[in-house]
Amino acid sequence: MSDEELQTIWRQSIDHYGKQLQSIVCMEECAELIQAISKKLRKDTSSNDVLAEEMAYVIVCLHQLKMMYGITDKAISDWVEANGFEQTSCECGGVMLGPKTVRVITECSCCGDPDCDCPCCEEDDDTHHVFTLRCNAHDCYNTIDVGEDDWGYYPERKEDAIRYAVECEGWAEGKHGIQVGHLYCPEHAKDVWEES
Repeated sequence: MSDEELQTIWRQSIDHYGKQLQSIVCMEECAELIQAISKKLRKDTSSNDVLAEEMAYVIVCLHQLKMMYGITDKAISDWVEANGFEQTSCECGGVMLGPKTVRVITECSCCGDPDCDCPCCEEDDDTHHVFTLRCNAHDCYNTIDVGEDDWGYYPERKEDAIRYAVECEGWAEGKHGIQVGHLYCPEHAKDVWEES
């Protein structure tokens, strides 16, 4: 089936069942994918057919969500980039695909690049982390890089970087309701719910 034919079918489904019902179906399909992943992790004896089927349903739902809510491919790719999935490489041929939230800083013995993330640098004694934290407020793109502090200390874990951002830079961590586990820049820290 062509992309045009698929989009016609998806549009007809939205027109027939309505935005609200199709949104609920999308939520249900995501839940079924979560369940399939969980089963795969617990007992990896089955084929990948169920997992592939649930992934296909979710992919269809993502396309329908884009149609229903007017979300463009550019908006999605901007969010993918903002949340840090990029491919990086160094001259030594090492390639890593992963989140930008943690950058391993070292002076690469192969290429001399201080920002190299290649696998050959993982055992270097001079390795330290820089965590890029992003504000979770809607439509906010503020970030903070937490690396070496005033005393030469480098955070080893994301939790340490978050604690530094909160204690020293005026960021706030959500502790209640849907804000639990989310981080907010100083501009949005005032919006974090206090315990009532």
